[in-house]
Amino acid sequence: MAVFLVKGARNNTFGNIADAGPFEVYLNNETPSARAGEPGVDLLVHNIYDDTDSKLEDIVAEGISYTNVVSKDSLNAGLGLTTSVVGPQFIFRSVSNCTNGFTYIPPSPTPTVSITPSVTPSVTPTISITPSATTSVTPTISVTPSITPTTSNTPSTTPSVTPTISITPTTSITPSITPTKTVSTTATPTVSLTPTISVTPSTSVTPGVSPTRTPSNTPPPSVTRTPSRSVTRTPSVSVSRTPSISITSTPSTSVTPSISVSKTPPNSPAGRSSSMIGQVGSTNCTQACADIPDTVVWHVGPTIQNGSTLYTSQTGTGTISGGYFTYADECWVYSAGAYYSADCQCVIEGTLIATSPSSSVAVETLQVGDEVLSKNISELPNTDEPDILTAWSGSNIDGPSSKALVTSNSGFSIRGIYNFNSGSLSTTSKHLHIVRTDNIWYVKRASDIVVGDYYEDINGNLIEITDINFEDRETTVYKLNIETDDVYYANNILTHNSK
Repeated sequence: MAVFLVKGARNNTFGNIADAGPFEVYLNNETPSARAGEPGVDLLVHNIYDDTDSKLEDIVAEGISYTNVVSKDSLNAGLGLTTSVVGPQFIFRSVSNCTNGFTYIPPSPTPTVSITPSVTPSVTPTISITPSATTSVTPTISVTPSITPTTSNTPSTTPSVTPTISITPTTSITPSITPTKTVSTTATPTVSLTPTISVTPSTSVTPGVSPTRTPSNTPPPSVTRTPSRSVTRTPSVSVSRTPSISITSTPSTSVTPSISVSKTPPNSPAGRSSSMIGQVGSTNCTQACADIPDTVVWHVGPTIQNGSTLYTSQTGTGTISGGYFTYADECWVYSAGAYYSADCQCVIEGTLIATSPSSSVAVETLQVGDEVLSKNISELPNTDEPDILTAWSGSNIDGPSSKALVTSNSGFSIRGIYNFNSGSLSTTSKHLHIVRTDNIWYVKRASDIVVGDYYEDINGNLIEITDINFEDRETTVYKLNIETDDVYYANNILTHNSK
């Protein structure tokens, strides 16, 4: 079952419907079989603090009787709508006065988070390249001398030597690359090395040949001479091999990492804050205010706001269950989001509540049905709604004394109270007080009162507030509600009751 809260408003002001109603309430479609109050219709219309207190009434308007309808006053005060139907729509149709209406569609309980950051980091790696070159040169020399002897009286032999030199250098280059990068992603740089090797061997071949011949060349006349030639060929070949090898290694390195990062985290919304709330799942504000905040929840933004989604962890998608809970001395309800319901307005244990002008009892002793001293203030709005009361101001709080009946009185422990005038009155921070500021009367929360404001006591005298202290301690407090008039005297000081 889910609980939805609806409150009447006109011209953007809550509780301001004046010329419409009573209203029939329908679930999902405007047919008789879907109307609240009809048998089998899965819809309860009730007090926002108590799902057993039905707000469907029988009302006579302009001489016509209507059954199972909601009055404009109930809608102005706020209604609770309970149903097990998923994704409900609630249709309110005015049956008298102006016959307008409206449809309330609760917000979706599933937030959609879409985060697509585009990150293009600038990476400037520093690359140190130290090439190590080892050159192995193995020249192969082939010498083929060609000798053509010339015979003369003084023979001179000049051999022609044409050496063929083949040099095959083998060059091994091992560059050592040490990039220095600080990059949060994975980059794959492309390194292109183009060494230029210039090999210029210089070869000088200088053979020296010195043949020595001593032929016998004194032939007898008219005789065919067959000279006896003795040739000694001892060519001395001196080959100087000093190849000059110049290696110029100029690698051209180009590093252009292209990094494209696309991240779409599924559900890790940024900026979640944590808050302490009371145990979730109470059925009404009285139970919720009795819980000490001891449950951690997570939400977007610094504080819980109307409509906030309350998560059970900082990064997960799980949310809390439905029901009432307490937060910052306030009663809230969770139904597809968190919504403010009421303040936890309390006085501390031992506060004396006046039952007559001359007698009083401790607040913890009061029972439902007991009478307490009250006051009928004609200018004060007859409501328990804090938003309406704190928006009120008046020139006086005149009115006769009256009697009011205790309708509820629950006690519980809470941490942190406001102490006024050294203990003359101590309440929770959200308790509503009636005070005068600059000759104008207001209803203020305890946390909004300032030194220089005035209370009124049981005798009608003004009591100046001279000091205010916040005490960070755990104490027992009581949430007292009375009717019909909503004010009572606590420690002989006029104050407002709780919802």
